Amino acid sequence: MGRVVEAADRQFDRTVAVKLLLGRSAQARARFDTEARVTGQLDHPGIPSVHERGELDDGTPFYVMHLAHGRTLASALDDAATLAERLRYLPVLIQAAQALGFAHERGVVHRDVKPQNIIVGTHGRSFLLDWGIARAGRSSLPSAPTEEDRPAPLGHTMQGSVMGTPAYMSPEQARGDIQQIDSRTDVFALGAILYHLLSGRCPYPGATAELTLAAAADARWEPLATVAPNSPAGLRQICNRAMARDPADRFRDATEMALALDGFLSTAVLAQPDRRVERFATATVVAAGLLLLVMTLGVWSTVGSLREQGVVSLMYLSVAAMGGALSLVEWRTDGRHKLDALILVFAMLTFLFGITGSAMGLESVLARVAELGSADPTWLAGQGAGALLRGCWEALGGIPSSAHLAAAQLLAWGILRRKRQKANAG
Repeated sequence: MGRVVEAADRQFDRTVAVKLLLGRSAQARARFDTEARVTGQLDHPGIPSVHERGELDDGTPFYVMHLAHGRTLASALDDAATLAERLRYLPVLIQAAQALGFAHERGVVHRDVKPQNIIVGTHGRSFLLDWGIARAGRSSLPSAPTEEDRPAPLGHTMQGSVMGTPAYMSPEQARGDIQQIDSRTDVFALGAILYHLLSGRCPYPGATAELTLAAAADARWEPLATVAPNSPAGLRQICNRAMARDPADRFRDATEMALALDGFLSTAVLAQPDRRVERFATATVVAAGLLLLVMTLGVWSTVGSLREQGVVSLMYLSVAAMGGALSLVEWRTDGRHKLDALILVFAMLTFLFGITGSAMGLESVLARVAELGSADPTWLAGQGAGALLRGCWEALGGIPSSAHLAAAQLLAWGILRRKRQKANAG
């Protein structure tokens, strides 16, 4: 719609930005005037202030605003290869949400929030730009598409009955449902930018604007639990709420979302581990492990059927106990350590050791019965059969006991996995 040039303000001896209208249609002029008026009315540190508005000698409208030094958030995210690098720009998103919340309180809906319209400025200051299709009342909405309205590239603004950027667009906006567009439409776009921060890509990476628009209309975006499983669960929950298909399930406005993001940062700072606490936790784990080993040895030494199975029964008791301990740790930490795969391995080892121990115990019983029988044939004929059955029963007891222990661990593994999936789904 326009181009921005750097200019010198001679009156105040400062450098400013001047935006000039490129289009000549009445609709383009109306949108340009709306942008100048809306931007000038929104006096917020995160929105460039407007100094002057007028026309050049040839009739080209312009307005003068604060020159924001920096780069776009889109460019910054392109250069951020890892999740840790992208999360450095979370404060920038919070500043954009705060600026947007200021606009929402004054009845203004941006409708084109995207990384390309956010400037990562210097000295910790960021800006939300381009209010050209903002909705500040019914008068700012176009009545119908014009000849200039055509599909735009993926990251560019589409105009006409569907206005905005498809890659970050809410379902109602993609469908052109004007009656449902409000502050929660912008909240969805903020959520889509948060999705980009967490996953490294936009929610709808379609090959063309048309395909992307179709995906946006149906809210077909891949869950963050799949594309960004290592991202903070708290941020995934905020993103899932912001990008809810039903506007009623989203944050009420951008201010509410900014508070949620601020709350996440505050919690993250408070959750930073203390070195003394870490050392105490390590010592506790070591002490608990030793206690677990002593208890296992005690059980093994007092239960005759386990001694019949030899050292293998001691191993499967230890493995079963460790699996249970890991399940408890995973449960109490809400899956923070991602131990479910290890719990599954311990469950399998418990069952295998149980079968092996039973086989070794059975072999020991048969050898003892044979030895006693050879020494006293009358014993073998009288009591040997009963002793053999009792010995086999005790020796084979490792199979059901290990099966029960393994089943308990598998149950814990399944419950923990389901709990994590629900947390990821928000």
